[in-house]
Amino acid sequence: MAEKKGTFLSRLLKRLLIFVLVLVFLATGGYLFVRFYYGVDLITTFTHFAKLTKAVDEESTFTNKFTIADQTALKGDLDTSIGNYIVGNETDGYTINNDAELTPLSSDLNLSDKEVGALVDIILTSNETNTIALGDAKVTFRVIQIQFSNLSDDGKSVDFNVVVKLDLSAFKEAKMSKFPLKYLKKYVPNYLYMSSTVTVTHGEEAFEYTVSGGNLAINGLTQKETDSLLGDIKRIFKTSGADEIARQFATPIVDGIIGTNENQGLARQIGSNYAFVTGIESSIEFKVNA
Repeated sequence: MAEKKGTFLSRLLKRLLIFVLVLVFLATGGYLFVRFYYGVDLITTFTHFAKLTKAVDEESTFTNKFTIADQTALKGDLDTSIGNYIVGNETDGYTINNDAELTPLSSDLNLSDKEVGALVDIILTSNETNTIALGDAKVTFRVIQIQFSNLSDDGKSVDFNVVVKLDLSAFKEAKMSKFPLKYLKKYVPNYLYMSSTVTVTHGEEAFEYTVSGGNLAINGLTQKETDSLLGDIKRIFKTSGADEIARQFATPIVDGIIGTNENQGLARQIGSNYAFVTGIESSIEFKVNA
């Protein structure tokens, strides 16, 4: 899960940073050329890009962001169900105990979407797989929110949202402090928030499901504005559109939580034979008797 996500995020970040350079270059007089050759309206693009670089208020933007209390509740639920999988405390933080001998589930386990977000983040940071490479520089990221919504009446499909926060500050200091990049430094935000929402639909088998749709929002941009900005990048660099990026972004996390017939996810690791979202308090249920 982490390797695929790191590789994907690295490619996307590189394209965004290159796009910054292209935009600044084109601002000197390439409007008509880009408009005619690529069909890109640079005025609209610059408007979206200016909004992208503004600071984001996490608390008001990501209302289902997990807290330290959710991490503590997660530890308690897992301690009771499978053993000492998570160690630590609120003061020192929480990590995964990779040496723990887990007790197979003896009863169904329900985790809230906030607990699932906390769990994914703890797994990534504990295994130090929350870092991606941009050349010889490193960018760290954290999962700050997972949210389930719009569960279908038959309980077979749900919208799955994941938000990742990328810290670009160290990269900017390492790579954008000298001429000529120091003049572009102000156009790159210190933090990049990527919010991906997909629809997960359960199939007939216990671990059969599909990931479809795909909405993406970056920093303060709306979904529509993000679609437009990434559409401009796609036209110039022949890259993926926002919907495909959203699926590429979210699918490894869904796979890591539920698992597939080919790859063991958390559900199989803890001895569950079925895992999907329930309508009870936006939680995911790991069942031992499906």
